[in-house]
Amino acid sequence: MLISKELALYGTPEVRVLFDQWVNRIEQAVLEFIRENDTTAPQEIAERLSISPDSAIFFLDRLAKEKKLKSRRD
Repeated sequence: MLISKELALYGTPEVRVLFDQWVNRIEQAVLEFIRENDTTAPQEIAERLSISPDSAIFFLDRLAKEKKLKSRRD
């Protein structure tokens, strides 16, 4: 999340828009993968989307905070 804050501080408006669009596309891909495969396993999501397991966890947490995905902690 620190990098996102840095981007917000130093990135141009154009860069911030592009980053937000990319994040939204990844979030949609994560949600689609979960619907199709009925799993929230970070390793499986990471492999499918060619991202790291840590990035998959980041997106899962973000989606849960946005109430787009129900967290097991809820």
